[in-house]
Amino acid sequence: MNASSSSAPAGAIVSTRHFNVGRDRLFEAFSDPAQLIQWWGPKGFTNTFHKFDLRPGGDWLFTMHGPDGKDYDTVKKFTEVIPCQRIVFQHLESVHRFDMTLIFEAEPNGSRFTWHMLFESPAEAEKLRSFITAANEENFDRLEAHLSSHVSADEWSMTRSFEASPADLFQAWTDAATFSQWWGPHAFTNAVCITDPRPGGEYRVTMRSPDGTDYPLHGRYLEIQSPDLWVMTMDCTDHPPAWHDVVKPERTPEETNPAGVMRLSVSLIEGDGHTRMDLRIRFVSPAIRDAFVRMGIQDGWGESLDSLAALLAAKESK
Repeated sequence: MNASSSSAPAGAIVSTRHFNVGRDRLFEAFSDPAQLIQWWGPKGFTNTFHKFDLRPGGDWLFTMHGPDGKDYDTVKKFTEVIPCQRIVFQHLESVHRFDMTLIFEAEPNGSRFTWHMLFESPAEAEKLRSFITAANEENFDRLEAHLSSHVSADEWSMTRSFEASPADLFQAWTDAATFSQWWGPHAFTNAVCITDPRPGGEYRVTMRSPDGTDYPLHGRYLEIQSPDLWVMTMDCTDHPPAWHDVVKPERTPEETNPAGVMRLSVSLIEGDGHTRMDLRIRFVSPAIRDAFVRMGIQDGWGESLDSLAALLAAKESK
């Protein structure tokens, strides 16, 4: 990966790097404290987080432990949070006070992460510039290693490339008439398909198996950043009881939806004449994730995306 720190005005230090993942994955690596604690800081540093309240006005309190054994108590306050786009916080140390802006940008074949640090004292920024620039590059190295190795135990993912534009893929996911043509395993049809692709909007789709059994699914769009990123929930409460028994054979009568509400994130990365789709599902627990793997989630989603690819190819040939 190429890494660089760009020139900046007096009082500012800017570091930036391209990562081969979508903006949602970068944002998650920072916004999830369980992940952030693993990579934040230069090489050799570890962290103890005391508070991480990611919202405007929220505090981030932690102690950085240096490789020499020295501890660095740190106080930061978040002033702006725009998911998958921008985070701003104040570093409230009496000696080195600065505002830091984290910018998440979509790019061909991945996304760009830019850190913009603006010091109250330009002289202080110049004194620290070479040290901070090198430290930030070490921090990016740690983040890159984390992104390449981290897989949550409650998460399942699939990556697929399509010879189609992000706009065509976004339309195929959000337009009900198109969505109904490819969603679900082979031989399934969709008797009902309703979409309202906006933050807070709902969707409903009823998959019908070859034997006539209906599998209703509904959810809500949590986030949409057309055309390269969207996040939606998946709720299978209305699936047949026999399906729920397979998810959790020992379920009690009160457990009407043992799978819980799943979170589906889809990000698109365009480059080299194709678009890569990164699809991730976050389950309520590792046990439920494992149940879906045993039930054939890999094959089911593989067949759905095969149908999507065929649909897009047919559209292109017209």
